[in-house]
Amino acid sequence: MPIRLAVRWVGALLVVALVASAAPGYIHFAPMSLPKMCKASIVVRVVTVKALDAERGVVVFELAELLKGKRPMTSLKHVARGDAVKPLLDWAAVGKRAVLFSIEGDGFRTASACAYLFIDRACFSLDYNTAGDFWLVMRPEPNLSACYHGPAERLVQLTKGVLAGEVVVVPTRELEGTETEEQRIKAVNDILIENRTK
Repeated sequence: MPIRLAVRWVGALLVVALVASAAPGYIHFAPMSLPKMCKASIVVRVVTVKALDAERGVVVFELAELLKGKRPMTSLKHVARGDAVKPLLDWAAVGKRAVLFSIEGDGFRTASACAYLFIDRACFSLDYNTAGDFWLVMRPEPNLSACYHGPAERLVQLTKGVLAGEVVVVPTRELEGTETEEQRIKAVNDILIENRTK
């Protein structure tokens, strides 16, 4: 075997060995970022608290501004059940603003929809209940503090910037929870099944 060919084979084997040894550190799904959230969402709304019934766990929002999407849906009623979503009810007061990022199918009344609601320094996952015409507040999502962490008013401005194609500096926070991805998936799926079969 000529020396040049042998050197090429050794070089190729070294490259393969280096790439193979780096593979275990590969992250399959990168963490959610604000630009990814804006891109993945079909509709992005700024909403304002219109009414609150903390005893029944109901927060009614009204559309303040449509940042992305062609048709705002009519119902912005949110139903929060359980202690896990109590921070939303504690935060809510008439006039407070939040940002709602959603994925909605065509024929909204018959299609499913899901969303994230960002309030001041917190985020909640939502599922639309078509039979009851309301958003079910499923659970807090502390892992999305890696996407944005701060006041909702600041998120409005940052989201407008991202949607306009600007480069923005987004305040975030390190994850604090101990829940595994498998635990989160199971918890979310259990809530989805219950909400969509009522």
